[in-house]
Amino acid sequence: MKYLPWALLLLLVSGCSLSSVPVSAVKLTPLEDRVRVEIGGQLFTEYFF
Repeated sequence: MKYLPWALLLLLVSGCSLSSVPVSAVKLTPLEDRVRVEIGGQLFTEYFF
C-alpha cells in the first residue's frame, strides 16, 4: 500500500498529453503528505495522501 499513491500518480502523469513539454521540464517533489507536480516550473497539481 505504501507505493499505491506513487502508482496512481504515475498513471495520472502518463495519461496526460505532455508531448509539447520536454521530460526534463516535469518535476515530481515528494513531500511528507503529498507529491507536488510541476511542469515547466509551474505548479500542475498536488497529490495528497
